[in-house]
Amino acid sequence: LEMKQGRFKSAYQYIERVDSSRSNDAEFLFLRGLTYSALGDIKRSIEDHRKLTEIQPNNADYQLRLTLALIASGDFKNANIAAERLRQLDNKEGGADAAFVIALLKKGDLAKAIEYAEAWKNRLPGSALALATYGKLQLAEGDFVEARSAMVAASQLESDNDVAMYALIDLDLREGRYAEARVKLIEAQKRNPKVAGVYIRLAEIDAKAGDIQSAQAWTEKGVAEVPGSLQLRVLLASRYIELNRLDKALALMKEVE
Repeated sequence: LEMKQGRFKSAYQYIERVDSSRSNDAEFLFLRGLTYSALGDIKRSIEDHRKLTEIQPNNADYQLRLTLALIASGDFKNANIAAERLRQLDNKEGGADAAFVIALLKKGDLAKAIEYAEAWKNRLPGSALALATYGKLQLAEGDFVEARSAMVAASQLESDNDVAMYALIDLDLREGRYAEARVKLIEAQKRNPKVAGVYIRLAEIDAKAGDIQSAQAWTEKGVAEVPGSLQLRVLLASRYIELNRLDKALALMKEVE
């Protein structure tokens, strides 16, 4: 309960009072390891998670926690060893590798994330997820040529790969390829009409092209499909204010209250 409510220090104080006889209890070790991680005591978190993987060597979740703790500590050699074991346990395509990349990004190490993703795509050349992840990281790095190459390859392997599609859209927008981005966004909207960002980008592209009516229509459609998006509501309310339709703007924003 303390951990769910974010009171990690209280959780730690409680754990410290628990009988030492529970030091081999998997559930207790798991909670204590998470508490140590939350408090920044990575060394003790690793100790608990390593012990967990010894108690239950076939538990993929425990292996994942150990991998993430090792990355947080900067011990990439042992993190790679732990990740290899996680790949053996986790049959989901790319699950362990994706977790590794995310952990590196959380640590703020884009260079290592790119290095890891490159090794991942080379190890699994038929993986659209590996290619799309690598392309997205190259986009963040600013290497647009390498990013586009990887994401196009991912799209060819899996035409419905969302990671590659949205990354390509971002790249098109950055490079000023608005017509190409618009085509992809309309495809994305047809595939999944519940993504607020798609309507926002379509409205921005059409507004930039001077087609204000189309921009408004996309925003209205977006509010209808994703009524919980505050960003879409603000965008549409701003348009209504420009048209001197204060009644519609107020009504739109009141629905949020």
